[in-house]
Amino acid sequence: MHQALLTPTEDIVLTVDADDTYPPEAFPKLVTMIRQGVDVAGTNRLGRRRPSSMPRSNYLVNRLLSLIASARARQRVRDVHSGQRAYRREVLHSIQWDYGFEAFPVDLILMPAILGYSVEEFEIPYRERIGETTLHRWSSGKASMKRLLRRKRDIVARQLLIR
Repeated sequence: MHQALLTPTEDIVLTVDADDTYPPEAFPKLVTMIRQGVDVAGTNRLGRRRPSSMPRSNYLVNRLLSLIASARARQRVRDVHSGQRAYRREVLHSIQWDYGFEAFPVDLILMPAILGYSVEEFEIPYRERIGETTLHRWSSGKASMKRLLRRKRDIVARQLLIR
């Protein structure tokens, strides 16, 4: 994932999970948001109501994780586990990423938000997954919490190492 994020030479880097749950029609809006000055543009699968394609327990845990991320970043983060986002390439290169443990995609929205980059998300329809899930709910949830609950001063100190 590190190589996939840092190798592109274009100004905008797009990501998507390969399970056919995310609408390709969202990509033009993501790109437009970045071109209009947003640093990280993401999609929000959670919306106001649980998508029928998402188990209730997953929905509730994802809502909780997003609330914790919002409190940590002091800005609204709606979906920490969305697999469809766009990034300004220079943002990806400016952050000292921590690949040391699971749930790295949480950091892809949390770190820019904590560090003061602009992060915006918009609601999308979330479709039924193709194939079987590889999600291990308890270990994934635990790893996500571990990332979310790191001390803020440790996160900021890590960033100072590369500046």
